[in-house]
Amino acid sequence: MTKSLQFVSGGGEMGALIRAYNWESSPVGPADKWPQSLRTTLNILLNSKFPMFLYWGTNLVCFYNDAYRFSLGNDGKHPLLLGMKGEEAFPETWHIVKPPIDQVLADGEATWSEDQYVPIYREGTLKDAYWTFSFSPVKDESNKTAGVFLTLIETTEKFNNLKKIEESNDQLSFAIEATELGTFDFNPLTNKFIGNNRLKDWFGLPHEIEVDLTLAINVMVEKDRSRVTDAIQKTLQFESGGLYDIEFGIITPVTKQERIVRAKGKVWFGDDKTAYRFTGTLQDITEQAIARKKIEESEQRFRNLILQAPVPINTFQGPFFIVDTINKTALEIWGKTYQEVINKPVFDSSPELEDSIKKILHNVYTTGEPFIANEIPVQVKRTGKPDTAYFNTVYQPLRDLDNKIYGIIAIGTEVTEAVNARKQIEASEKRFSNILEQSLMAVSIFKGREMRISFMNEPMIVMFGKGRDVIGKPLIEVLPEIEGQPFPQLLDDVYTTGVPHYGYEMPGTLVRNGKAEETYFNFVYQPYREVDNSITGIVVIGTEVGVQVIAKKQIEESENRFRTFADSIQNLAWIANAEGFIYWYNQRWYDYTGTTLEEMEGSGWQKVHHPDKVKKVTEFLSEAWKKDEAFELTCQLRGYDGKYRWFLTRAYPVKDANENIERWIGTNTDIHEQKEKEQKKDEFISIASHEMKTPLTTAKGYLDLLLLLFSEENQTAFSYANKAKQAVDRLNSFVTELLDASKIQNGKLDYNISMFEFNEMVDEAIEDIQLTAKNHSVQKTANNTRQIKGDRDRLQQVMINLLGNAVKYSPNGEKVIIKVEEQDGNIQVSVQDFGVGMSSQHLDKVFDRYYRVQEHAVYFQGLGIGLYISKNIIERHQGKIWAESELEKGSTFYFTLPL
Repeated sequence: MTKSLQFVSGGGEMGALIRAYNWESSPVGPADKWPQSLRTTLNILLNSKFPMFLYWGTNLVCFYNDAYRFSLGNDGKHPLLLGMKGEEAFPETWHIVKPPIDQVLADGEATWSEDQYVPIYREGTLKDAYWTFSFSPVKDESNKTAGVFLTLIETTEKFNNLKKIEESNDQLSFAIEATELGTFDFNPLTNKFIGNNRLKDWFGLPHEIEVDLTLAINVMVEKDRSRVTDAIQKTLQFESGGLYDIEFGIITPVTKQERIVRAKGKVWFGDDKTAYRFTGTLQDITEQAIARKKIEESEQRFRNLILQAPVPINTFQGPFFIVDTINKTALEIWGKTYQEVINKPVFDSSPELEDSIKKILHNVYTTGEPFIANEIPVQVKRTGKPDTAYFNTVYQPLRDLDNKIYGIIAIGTEVTEAVNARKQIEASEKRFSNILEQSLMAVSIFKGREMRISFMNEPMIVMFGKGRDVIGKPLIEVLPEIEGQPFPQLLDDVYTTGVPHYGYEMPGTLVRNGKAEETYFNFVYQPYREVDNSITGIVVIGTEVGVQVIAKKQIEESENRFRTFADSIQNLAWIANAEGFIYWYNQRWYDYTGTTLEEMEGSGWQKVHHPDKVKKVTEFLSEAWKKDEAFELTCQLRGYDGKYRWFLTRAYPVKDANENIERWIGTNTDIHEQKEKEQKKDEFISIASHEMKTPLTTAKGYLDLLLLLFSEENQTAFSYANKAKQAVDRLNSFVTELLDASKIQNGKLDYNISMFEFNEMVDEAIEDIQLTAKNHSVQKTANNTRQIKGDRDRLQQVMINLLGNAVKYSPNGEKVIIKVEEQDGNIQVSVQDFGVGMSSQHLDKVFDRYYRVQEHAVYFQGLGIGLYISKNIIERHQGKIWAESELEKGSTFYFTLPL
């Protein structure tokens, strides 16, 4: 070692190589001429255990230490790199290395690169390699950048591992996607978890990084929530082993789709046995769960079918024929209890069966061939005694999904009694045949696909118009004319499918008394099944319905005549169902209103009623439809020209045989001219009443003066004046009623509302009536001391009217009874007389304006408006008024007022 290279003492292999190198011929010149900055840098480089490389001078001469030397491998560029120019040393990668070197030389700032791809020549070839490195400036004595110092570490292995991890993650992600799994990673400390988007979509959760566990629990089917919560808490306990496997249901909030998932996971525990991580997957097993449930249900149904079957059924498992399932019927035949045979080899518990069925079971189990036999003898125990029974038996192999035989099902039908009673059955069949022969319905049986006639009773013989010699012949031979018609194909369809066919009102010809008659038939084509349910023929049952069809046609013709009649009358007619849904109008209705059925159907009639009256009419009809009686009302209907006319509506219920309303038939009669005349009459009466009021008041005043002037000495004059005053009073009362009726019609009857003692008002009315009713005793049998709100004078007018009528219409009576009671928040008043009474047909009409009971009109004076006014007054007080009466036994008038 020359004295000039003492500063590089040590430094391992590269220190020795630097000291032995002939630097005089190199671009950096002899070592004794090297600047102190180079010496210092090399000293640092050689004594570092971290891979380092130095490019020095304008030629970027290469220096490196032992730690870097290992990166060059064997059969590479070591040791030739030492002292070479950088461009010559790394021609294959110089385009990658040179730019950061130039950057450092230019601005004096260090660079940093992580996992940078820079291939390197080693092991005799150029190898892919990745590096994390930094280029730093090395300043000379003039503070200029004289070299570039490279510290680096090879990250090829790390990069490849990361790449493998990414590939593994990609493969895992692909696997998860391919298997359609949801993944989760739960932090027990924060109660939050992350999961893939599939899992969050299932739970309807946002795609944020973390989600609270409670949100996921709330999406689960309610019955599973506590079970899943308990399972999670148990898994988080160290003693559980940390394994998690559970099935539960979820309902996605957005789509409302219900799915069943299986969650599997593992919990990670720290040294203190505390759970710090819980990861796992969710698999949608909805289809599997449904399929499994169906299989379980199918197996359960299969077992239930066996247990509930009325025939002996049992199943054997395995080559030792262990009894797996057996029903009660089989146990009774074996004479065993369930506990004695279940889950035991059959011949251990029932050795008496060995001789009869052991070979059969073995053969079915080993060959897979079912065994079917009829009336085979089997030794059985009944009530503890051995007996021989006969069975129709099927031994069928049971196979699993791989078609491997795992057991046998034995189904038996005991025919012991059938064998002994075969003759009885034959006799029974004969009786059955006799019943068919005597039946009024036409019955025939066709056997086989060729439809050979095996039975035909007399009504069917008549219907065919043939003799009994047809029995035993094919149908097509007996009736060749049906070839090519639908009938043979229809029979074949029933025979093939087993589905009955019904024909109604089919036209046909019947030979009766030697004459062919056109008539109609109902037919039933029923498959004829044997005991084993196989179809061997067709049963044909025919019923003549000519009379019914003709009657129905007559009804249809009658309805057509009715419609023709209804369309020709001048009235507007309609028909509604029992609930008042109008489904038919006559043509006169459409002509008048200019509408169609589509517009009028149901409650469409409201469109042509006067808008001011629709609500009132609707309320009236809603009650009328509920009653079991005819009704009528007046209303205004709009014509096609937009003008309204008055009509009288009458409706009558049509009832069935059970007195239930089937429909309503109604008419609307034009009474417009009559209504106008009535209005003119009302106007005349109103004007006349007003004009008469003043002279009547004047006459009454003068008569009162005359009564004061005449003394008892002039009895004749006093009597005449008094009679005149009574006549004027009656006339004045009539005029007052006429005026009130007119005001009611015009909605102008005034009311003065106040609180008053109701009982006191009633007593005054009684007192007024009692003064003039000398032959009657007005008796009040109940009282009410409550105050009510209303027009005292108007309500007293009602009382006087009812009491006056009671007196007037009971000329031979001696008393009138009045009751004042409180019922359900109302005051109810009743006025009862014992007079002439009236029939029920008048009860609703007596409150109509000007209505008089005809049989009373001759004997009792009146205008027929007192009750009309009374009803209006009561209804204006939100009350109700009605009457009960019986001819020759008196009447009772009621009204109620709300308290």
